[in-house]
Amino acid sequence: MKTDDWDLEMVNEHLQSIDLKDPIARSGARNRLKKWIAKAGVNASSSRSIVSVKQEPSVASNLARDVAKKLGTMDDDEIEAVAAQAGKKQDQMNEVIECTSGYAKAMRHCGHEGAALDKAVEGEDPETEIVKGVGSEFKIKTIGTKCVSDDWKGMDDFYLAMAQMVTRAEGDDRPYIVRRLNAISNHVHKLCMGVQLPYVKKLFKQFYKGIPTAVNETLASTVELEWRNSLSKKHVITSGGDDSKLLERIKAAENRAEKAEKRAAAAEKGKGGGSGKEILCHCCHETGHIAKNCPSACKKCSKEDPVSGSWRHKHMDKCECNSE
Repeated sequence: MKTDDWDLEMVNEHLQSIDLKDPIARSGARNRLKKWIAKAGVNASSSRSIVSVKQEPSVASNLARDVAKKLGTMDDDEIEAVAAQAGKKQDQMNEVIECTSGYAKAMRHCGHEGAALDKAVEGEDPETEIVKGVGSEFKIKTIGTKCVSDDWKGMDDFYLAMAQMVTRAEGDDRPYIVRRLNAISNHVHKLCMGVQLPYVKKLFKQFYKGIPTAVNETLASTVELEWRNSLSKKHVITSGGDDSKLLERIKAAENRAEKAEKRAAAAEKGKGGGSGKEILCHCCHETGHIAKNCPSACKKCSKEDPVSGSWRHKHMDKCECNSE
């Protein structure tokens, strides 16, 4: 892009040609181009020779399609592939520009309302604030020093904040911020309950540039490891594997063993050691055996219930099975 000889009129013509209608985005793009013309130009290094300007992906696709057609070396399918790729690349560029803008940083700082966000809507730069100190000293405060996630004490706070931010971003026509916020909420639903809050708090805290992306693999693994280690003070987890489920199975086995010991102790006590009374058979009402081993029980009628595990007993004199 040759911009070394541009004036303000040519800048406006360029903004008109890329169909940039949003007044705030148009103002930001105009300022970026003016700074580029004044400081960089075509003689700058290669790392600064390209200016990223937000525009509609369809406009970028059409421009790429026109260029490809003029070359005359591609068929229709190849031209459409080039156009689609250009639109996708512009969409990704738009997301980076919008989600790291002053507006995005202000939203990360104060949520859906606040002076910094209101300034960003009006086109002002809310990123820095100069505070007069003692004597002639000055301090510079940035909106990155505080994060909206600092106030989240539970997942209810998170969901409320996300709903409010989505509503505000939709009203201020920030589609890429809305998309990222919704993606974060969708990703959180896939996490374990104990991981959700520390994950989103760290996600917003660490991404000081604005609105974070939904998935950060390094952060996710770190938060999950911390959560799993907090499940048990005795058992520290250092590698993969679902140790939380293992701990649950161990605890369940311990509970079953404890109940079995209590039942055995109660049965031992009932045999006469504690109360001094012998157990009577529920079937024949005689001592010396239990109903399960009663010689007077009908062999056909007496059986174990497969659901409850209890034993059904019937005396052979009271049944109609003609038991042998």
